Amino acid sequence: MTVYDGKPGRPTALVFNERTLKQVTGAGRIGCTFAETAAVLGVSQNTLKGFFEDWPEAREAWEAGNEAGKASLRRKQHEVALKGNPVMLIWTGKQRLGQSDKIESHQTVSLEALVLASVKQRTAPALKEPEAPLIDQVPDVSEGNGPESVD
Repeated sequence: MTVYDGKPGRPTALVFNERTLKQVTGAGRIGCTFAETAAVLGVSQNTLKGFFEDWPEAREAWEAGNEAGKASLRRKQHEVALKGNPVMLIWTGKQRLGQSDKIESHQTVSLEALVLASVKQRTAPALKEPEAPLIDQVPDVSEGNGPESVD
């Protein structure tokens, strides 16, 4: 919204008033980014940046709205979790209580099996047979089976 402020030059794109503060706070409350807030107000990001620099109360209102929106969302998630929603209970536990999905595996191994595995691991490289030479892969060119010659 462009308002004529009686001064020469370009009209002011944003006016610091109750309506603008309400819009800025509302944009913050629903989690709008800086760019989205500028779009909601119908101004460029540079204009919004200058407005926030000129009116720190407006930036504070946007930030306060953002924090209030987070708290509101957290409250709703908490309510849903406490109503017994298993997915929300798991998610809330991970977020707030540091819980995580853990897969535990227990194995019982005898001492004899451990010794045998260790011996096999140490002797396996020594038991390998040397690789055969690659002579079988050389083409036989003695009887015209090789590459054609160009005359």
